[in-house]
Amino acid sequence: MSDRPKPRACYTLNELQIGQRASLTFTLTRRDIDLFGEVSGDYNPLHFDPDYAATTLFKECIGHGTILQGKVSQLLGVDLPGLGALWGRQQAHFKGPIRIGHTYTVWVEIAAKTDRFATYTCGATDGDGAVVMEGDGDIFPIPAKVKAKLAESGALAKLLA
Repeated sequence: MSDRPKPRACYTLNELQIGQRASLTFTLTRRDIDLFGEVSGDYNPLHFDPDYAATTLFKECIGHGTILQGKVSQLLGVDLPGLGALWGRQQAHFKGPIRIGHTYTVWVEIAAKTDRFATYTCGATDGDGAVVMEGDGDIFPIPAKVKAKLAESGALAKLLA
């Protein structure tokens, strides 16, 4: 196993509670945008060309809104539900730009459960509390049988932080 961070939680569907929430705070960097462009192939000049960006309503380069969805993915895969989660659906509405050097808080909250998956709401706010993204989605937590087998074998403890 590498030295990458590990999931901190491993909730099954039955263990998740309506209203359960996880959040993180981060500051957007130029490196975040560069790496996202490299991974996604999205080199829109709005994100990379200061001369072009100066002609837009934003007046400067801004981050890809989907970086916020990446942070939602981090929360789902690390904290809620964590280990073994499978993302089923995500919908996002971008309400404002994300800017280099600004700090954002991203959150997910369990909103409902069916017999197969949980539905969550999510959002992101800037340092002033303005909403820059909101959405919802579905997540399939680790099956209880799989978690039990991992626990029984001792592997669960090794996989979690």
